[in-house]
Amino acid sequence: MKTIFLNNYPHPAHGLWADSINAQYIDDRVAEYKLKNFSRIQKSLETIKKIPKDAEFVLCESASQLITGVIWKTFHKKKKLGLIVSDPKYYHMWKMLSFKKKLYLMMLKKVDIFICSSQLMKDYLPKDSHDRAYVVPPAFNRKKFEKIKCNINNKNIIFTARICLEKGVDHLV
Repeated sequence: MKTIFLNNYPHPAHGLWADSINAQYIDDRVAEYKLKNFSRIQKSLETIKKIPKDAEFVLCESASQLITGVIWKTFHKKKKLGLIVSDPKYYHMWKMLSFKKKLYLMMLKKVDIFICSSQLMKDYLPKDSHDRAYVVPPAFNRKKFEKIKCNINNKNIIFTARICLEKGVDHLV
């Protein structure tokens, strides 16, 4: 199966997922915003041209790539679209202005499979998405951390995600 991974600079864990399914990487990062909100759409239209015609599955790294993925899916209804859910967008989605929230909810309906980095991230998705959502804890490079002796009693913990509330770091602390 020809698989494409739409990404910003890929997070190491997201890159490991993409590598595990032999995905071809395609950069979908907006370098600078010339026209707020329109630069993202312009970049998405440019990126779609890079997706090979024989691609069967497109995996989006985040909400930014979801726009590109949904446009692609609109023209390739029989092909599959996946989304890594590890993005603060879903944490903040429920507080967005009505139009923007409806737009994201509409795009999420087009996704065939959600790869959630935690149960917390899955819980941020709309309930009607849960049957397509799977929690897959991110992998990390163990060799990089072997020298650190983790011990919960000594409060020596390795946290490999970005430190923020939507990642659940407040529960860890």
